[in-house]
Amino acid sequence: ISLGATSWRITEITHDRVLVIPAPGEPARLPFWRGDGVGRPAGLGAAIGAFNGELARLDRDKFELRCQEVGFDAFAVDNLWQLIS
Repeated sequence: ISLGATSWRITEITHDRVLVIPAPGEPARLPFWRGDGVGRPAGLGAAIGAFNGELARLDRDKFELRCQEVGFDAFAVDNLWQLIS
């Protein structure tokens, strides 16, 4: 990707970071960003934030039960646990 006048190679994308290393001599591309489209309504964002905050205060067993109450499968539960913890 190109940031400023320098080329960079993405090595890892995490839930809150994009890790890069210098890539001199490589052709640059404009960076991509997920979420550049139309956003969600503020009320939905607030509800998601409140739900995530509720889950963040729970131990693993209660977390799993709460997630199952709203219909998450085991894969979703594990992924959300990793994101929040």
